[in-house]
Amino acid sequence: MNKIFYSLLLAVMVLSSSCEDLLDLKPTDSIDEGKAFENVEDLEPGMLGVYSSFGGSGAIVNSSRAGDDLRLSDENTGQGVQMHNWTFTASEGSTGSVWVDMAHTIDRANRVLAAAEKFAANNENAALVNRIVGEAKFMRAYCHFELVRLFSGNYSPDALAVPYMLESNVAAEPAREKASVVYTNIINDLKDAQNLLPADFTDRTRATKDAATALLARVALYQNDWANAIAYASDVIDNSAVRMANASEIASLWTDESADDVEVLFRRARTTPGEGLLGDIYTRSGNGDVFFHPGVDLMSKYTAEDARFNVYFTQVDGKDVVAKHRGKVGGTLNLVDVKLLRISELYLIRAEASARRNEGNDLANAADDINMLRANRIADYTNISFASQTLAMDEILLERRKELAYEGHRFYDLRRFEKSIHRIEEDALLASNANLEAGDYRFVFPIPIEEIFANDNMVQNPGY
Repeated sequence: MNKIFYSLLLAVMVLSSSCEDLLDLKPTDSIDEGKAFENVEDLEPGMLGVYSSFGGSGAIVNSSRAGDDLRLSDENTGQGVQMHNWTFTASEGSTGSVWVDMAHTIDRANRVLAAAEKFAANNENAALVNRIVGEAKFMRAYCHFELVRLFSGNYSPDALAVPYMLESNVAAEPAREKASVVYTNIINDLKDAQNLLPADFTDRTRATKDAATALLARVALYQNDWANAIAYASDVIDNSAVRMANASEIASLWTDESADDVEVLFRRARTTPGEGLLGDIYTRSGNGDVFFHPGVDLMSKYTAEDARFNVYFTQVDGKDVVAKHRGKVGGTLNLVDVKLLRISELYLIRAEASARRNEGNDLANAADDINMLRANRIADYTNISFASQTLAMDEILLERRKELAYEGHRFYDLRRFEKSIHRIEEDALLASNANLEAGDYRFVFPIPIEEIFANDNMVQNPGY
């Protein structure tokens, strides 16, 4: 989104494939679109270039470290400690890397969209062009929403969000737009993706119609649009070929061995260590050093009958370890696909929206969704009902914590629910801070300092 970040990218990028060649910027901050996309067939490798620039794990990194589900290890030598202690500043690297990652991917998507316009009138290739446009718009929306979650607070129409980049212009100095404008653009892009992506295109490592609908449900939840959150979630639950994993399938889900119709709606495939080792957030793959243990408080929330406990956590040399992202069976430690949208989240979205709308008069449907999820996780589970909206919200927040642990939601959920972070004593022994009160400015991350320096129109978040 700015000149400094793209200059940095130009200095460090190594071209390794034709899809990279199509989309990487030249030293002049421009690309010869006529040569990059000479034929409609060039759109396919161009779209692969969009996906290749997308890391996908930024929300998991920051939400995990800043939330209350980890315990700092005495083997940690500085990895993520600022984020964990809430002492981060505008120069903190992990939020800056997400800004770069998202900006780079957005720019690539915009250049694919610009190229696709040249071939839009070619009826012979309409199906290909429409699919590529749908994928690019989905990725543009996904990346902007990640930026909103990171750098904006709870939804308020007039609050400052982020710039929404609708075209490639690396020399631009865009100002932050109102949240209402950004959310409208996100929704428009996702609705276009819904309409353009064919129902029989089901590669879960790429954007699909189901993924677009699922993301619309998540966006509606963050926007407090309960009716649409329910409608979009129900659409995926009722019409998608993907089903919720049962208790016997939880382990294979997190080692990438589950069937294609189980749980995952959108994933970032990772097949080589060079694409990133997700579990390295918690345990170093090289020597087994533990940077963060799973939180004692989180582990205590699971019963012995809950299949998730032995999948999400394990012990190595007597030490509690996060196991959820430790990798494929027999593969490189911590090398595993990043699961970005799952159907179980859709049940949780629908439950929350049902409990919140109509002053809590839809508690029965909310309980049905929570019971459905728990029955597929906990042996001999007994259904519950919600006697009040307050009880429902407490149970839904708890179930989101347990089901979606280490998937990039907890920190943002606490902010959305206007809750404080209070780490119990066992989880705060090595941390310099144990409490972050609801409404604290640090629930919204600072705009990276490089962006502030490069863009005269950029405004920093309060407190930084």
